[in-house]
Amino acid sequence: MEEFVWKYLLGPIIADAKGVETVTWNSVTAVTGYNPVNTVAYVLLAGSILYLAYRYLERMDIGLSPSTAVYSTPFILLGGTLRFIDDAQIVPFPYSIVFITPIIYLLVAAVYIPALTRLEERDLMKLGNIFLVPTVILVLVSSDIVNLVYLVSVLGLSFILTGLYYFFVDENFSTKPFVLLAFSQLFEGSASMLASVPQLISDTSNTYQPKQLLAKLFNDLFGVPGVLVMKVGVLVLGVSVIKDLEDDTLRFMGLMVLYAVGLGTGLRVFLRATAGV
Repeated sequence: MEEFVWKYLLGPIIADAKGVETVTWNSVTAVTGYNPVNTVAYVLLAGSILYLAYRYLERMDIGLSPSTAVYSTPFILLGGTLRFIDDAQIVPFPYSIVFITPIIYLLVAAVYIPALTRLEERDLMKLGNIFLVPTVILVLVSSDIVNLVYLVSVLGLSFILTGLYYFFVDENFSTKPFVLLAFSQLFEGSASMLASVPQLISDTSNTYQPKQLLAKLFNDLFGVPGVLVMKVGVLVLGVSVIKDLEDDTLRFMGLMVLYAVGLGTGLRVFLRATAGV
């Protein structure tokens, strides 16, 4: 049992924290990244946390709305930025373990959820920025921005695609929460897609290779545009589901989840490719 936990759960986290592909313990080798076991475990963990959070927020009766999710985006950006700190090896092992998925997102949630229940929306955003700004400064002074072509390409494509979404959708889906939802998915899809194009990456050994199983599948099916195609699908599905939800807490949580898998993951990929990590 210990060997199983090491190979599929603990070992991949240690390998990621060390910045290596494999680690060995008791002659059992674990590979960094996602596998069917830790993917299922993380899904179950996320589902359990979301359920408990929903019950807790319902009991607190704090009047959540889609706009609350918009004001919460600094915390989502904080998670993605902190995750990059390990990629850039700014913090040495073993302290870097706390910056690995899912640990870092659990730590951010431990700060965010109590703040959510006590602060107004604008104060919540201010608190998120208090944590986010120094983290971004740390990243900027510790990393080199080496790929301006990639940076401009990702931002340009993301805004163009989001503009097309805003132009073509019904006015009911052009509110800030839905536009941010569109941008979050299209940004992550653009960042991942363009990071896999060797011509845009100065060090071709650092081209993007998706670790999530679903992203790998779409990459195998559609090639370079695979992740962007997947994200468009996530966007369509997310908008379709959230528009039919009548519970404001569920709408808030649905938006938060989609913002996290878009902005959080996308920012990490974007920072890695821009810094050549």
